[in-house]
Amino acid sequence: MLTKLLSNRIILVLGKLLHENWLLKKSLSNVISNTRIDEMYDFAIENGAKEESS
Repeated sequence: MLTKLLSNRIILVLGKLLHENWLLKKSLSNVISNTRIDEMYDFAIENGAKEESS
C-alpha cells in the first residue's frame, strides 16, 4: 500500500513539473505551440490529465 501511495505521489509530482515546464516553454516563444496543440492540451487537462495542486 505504501509503495502504491509513493508511486501515485511521484506521478502527481511529475505531472506538476511537466505542466510547469510546458507553461514556461510556451512563454518563451509564440512558435512553440499553436491553437490545435493548445486545444489538445486543454482537452487532456479537462479530462483527467491534471497536474498536482499545490
